[in-house]
Amino acid sequence: MSKENNNWLVKLDYGSKKKLTTRKSKKEAQTMVFINTKVKNIDYEKEVIFHYRDSNSNEWKRHAAKFKKMINDEEEIWSDILKFKGEYVEYAIQYEVGGNTYWDNNGGKNYKTYKDGATIK
Repeated sequence: MSKENNNWLVKLDYGSKKKLTTRKSKKEAQTMVFINTKVKNIDYEKEVIFHYRDSNSNEWKRHAAKFKKMINDEEEIWSDILKFKGEYVEYAIQYEVGGNTYWDNNGGKNYKTYKDGATIK
């Protein structure tokens, strides 16, 4: 069962500062964005996944977020680092818990974080 972000069981954590760094490899520069997401602690067993793509590609990738910390008994922060080479990275957040799947995809528009650090909400 897949559900749109109803009453925020999963949401992008705007309160956390996103850090952007650019590293130059032998081929081209790569930008990394550090993203935190907040989830309701419904069950111990859960998975938080970032679905993302680079502005230079139509290929969607999946990357599992890692548990970062408990905010309180009901809320947790999970984080991930997304790497991209284009002008921006586009992403949505999937939260699987208790046999259900929840999404924060910015109301169907997905999120975009640009190399300059701006995020489209």
